[in-house]
Amino acid sequence: MKKLMTFILLIFMLGCSSVDMSNRKISKYFTMKEATMSSTGKKYRIKNIPSKSEYKNIIMTAKRMDKIRKVLKTKITITSWYRNKKINKKIRASKTSAHQDGLAVDFRVGINPKYVRAKLKRANIKYDQLIYYRRQKRLHIGFRESGKNERGQYWVK
Repeated sequence: MKKLMTFILLIFMLGCSSVDMSNRKISKYFTMKEATMSSTGKKYRIKNIPSKSEYKNIIMTAKRMDKIRKVLKTKITITSWYRNKKINKKIRASKTSAHQDGLAVDFRVGINPKYVRAKLKRANIKYDQLIYYRRQKRLHIGFRESGKNERGQYWVK
C-alpha cells in the first residue's frame, strides 16, 4: 500500500509540474504566451522555452513594453518576441539577434510608425533600435540588457 501511495503521489507531482503557464501574465499588458509564441517552432516542433536569464530579460522587456503601450494609448499586437537559437537559425535571422535574449519585440500598432517614434521620443522612452519593416507593416524594437548605452537607432527597411 505504501508503494502504491508513493507511486500515485509521484504521478500527481509529475502531472502538476507540466501545468501550462504560457498564458500567465508577465506584465500589465502582456503574457508569457505572447512572448514565446512561434509559428516556426510549432511547425517544426521546436520548443521555445527561455532559460532563467532569458526569462528575466523577457520580464524586463515586458515592463518596458508596458510603458510603450501606455504612451501609444493603443493595442500592441506581438508578432515575435523571444526565440531560441534553433528557431532563430531556422528563420535565418541574425546570429546576434536580441530576440534570442528576450530583448527584442516585433509588433504591429494601428498608427503611423513615424508617430510611434515621435511619441516615444517625447516620452523619453529609450531603446537600442527601432526598425519599421514596410512590407510586413510591423515595428521591431530592441533593448540592451542593462538599459544603458542604448543607441536610439531608427530606420525603415
